Amino acid sequence: MADITITLKSNIPQLIQQLAGAVEASQKEQARQVQALAQHTCPVVTGHLRDSAFNTTEATTTIITSEVGFTAPYAPIVESRKHYLRDAYMNKEQSIVADVGDKIDKLVGRVANV
Repeated sequence: MADITITLKSNIPQLIQQLAGAVEASQKEQARQVQALAQHTCPVVTGHLRDSAFNTTEATTTIITSEVGFTAPYAPIVESRKHYLRDAYMNKEQSIVADVGDKIDKLVGRVANV
């Protein structure tokens, strides 16, 4: 009688790298969407506030940080009265969490189906 052997191997560092890349891409897109919504809803008189919007995403080996903001000197004063940036984030918060969760599910599902 012949023995049959199946060997399963997982490349954990590669999986972690794929997951980090997927989460970073998702987070960049979500930051872009928060910025776009904040620009759309911020008060506009001259357009300087709206045009001063920015977003950045930086990743290290342990953390991914995104920042969305406005560089106009009076942006904090307008934000304290109108909450355009906070509201944009709150509006997108659930989709941010869901999108990252979806990326994890897809990656884990791909690994489980191999």
